[in-house]
Amino acid sequence: MEALKTNQELNILILNNNMIVHYGVKQLLSYMTNKISLSSARNCAEFKDLMYARNYDLMILDYDPSNLGEWNTIKNAIKQNSSKILIFSEYTNPHQIKILYRMGIKGYINVTSDTGEITNAISTIMKGGRYIPQFISEILAEEFLSVKNQRHTLTEREIQILKFLLKGERSKDIASSLGIHTSTIGTYKFRILNKLNVPNVIKLKEYVEKFQPELL
Repeated sequence: MEALKTNQELNILILNNNMIVHYGVKQLLSYMTNKISLSSARNCAEFKDLMYARNYDLMILDYDPSNLGEWNTIKNAIKQNSSKILIFSEYTNPHQIKILYRMGIKGYINVTSDTGEITNAISTIMKGGRYIPQFISEILAEEFLSVKNQRHTLTEREIQILKFLLKGERSKDIASSLGIHTSTIGTYKFRILNKLNVPNVIKLKEYVEKFQPELL
C-alpha cells in the first residue's frame, strides 16, 4: 500500500450515508498517512455545513444520479471549492461519469473497488494527477486524445510561454526572462489562447488543470 508523503496534516471531507464507508475510508487512510483529519457528512445538509468550515485537500463524495439534491451538492462543491474531488459510487453509467470529469472531478471509483485501487486513486489525486479507472478509460480515450492533439499544435516556445502564464507572470517579466520584446509575448499569448480555444488566462489554467496537469 503506497504511503502519502507529507509534512502537513491532510484535511479530508467525506460524504456518504453509510457510516461503514466512513470507517473503512478512515482506516484505509490511516495506513497511508498518520497526518490526517477526516470530517464526515452523512447527508447533503451536513456536507454543506462542513464544506465551508475549512479548506479541504480532498473531498470523497458519494454520487447518486437519481438524487437531485446530491447532484446539486456535487456541482456546488466543484464550482465553489478548490478541493480535489474523488467520486465514490456504485453507479457506472459512462455518460454521467464523463460529465463529472468534464465538470472537474479528479477521480471516480466504484464502491466494489479493492483497497489497492482506492489507495492508488487517492495517491494519484493527492500528487496532482487525475485517476481514471479502467472501465471508463476507453470511453474517455477519444476525448483526451483530441485534447492531446490540440496541445501538439503548440510550438516549444508557445509551451514555454504558456508555463510562464500559468504561474501568473506578467508579460514584461516573461519578455525580460526570455530576452524578447513585450509585444511579442502578447502575440504568443494570443496564439496560445486561440489554439486551445480559451478566452483568457484564467480559462487557460482551468483547461490545463483538467486536461494537461503535467504542464503546471
